[in-house]
Amino acid sequence: MGPLIILFSYPNDRAPPVQIERLAFRANEDELGELLAQIAAHAKRLGLKPALTLKLELILEELFLNTVRYGTRGILDSYVYLSLHASSETVRLIYEDYGLAYDPFAATDRSVLEETQATRRVGGLGVVLVEGLAQALRYARVGDCNRIELSLAVVPATR
Repeated sequence: MGPLIILFSYPNDRAPPVQIERLAFRANEDELGELLAQIAAHAKRLGLKPALTLKLELILEELFLNTVRYGTRGILDSYVYLSLHASSETVRLIYEDYGLAYDPFAATDRSVLEETQATRRVGGLGVVLVEGLAQALRYARVGDCNRIELSLAVVPATR
């Protein structure tokens, strides 16, 4: 299991600090199961509905495997860092790695959705999936860090 890192965010001078959990996982495919289990547990503590947790898991699996397979090749002892925040309206995920600089959303090719399995090249669908599930997303290279911030809408349960 990745270490739990406690950070404090200071929204403004008058508000009390907000505790933020930042999870760290070694960038290795063997860590994927633990990452997903930890996110599911964290989502449950936040009171997120199972459908929203599933969306988070799909997004994280895609981002994590891309980091492991392409972003950290040759980089030993690399980690992925996750922070999850929830309000009554949105869930915000911050995903960070120190792999090769790469914005996966810069040149998303949505034409892959129009191709058949026989004619489609391998790759590209996961990024389209992430874009489709996220309400908003943003990539930034901060120093040596790839940082993806995305939000998902919290949908009230229907009766």
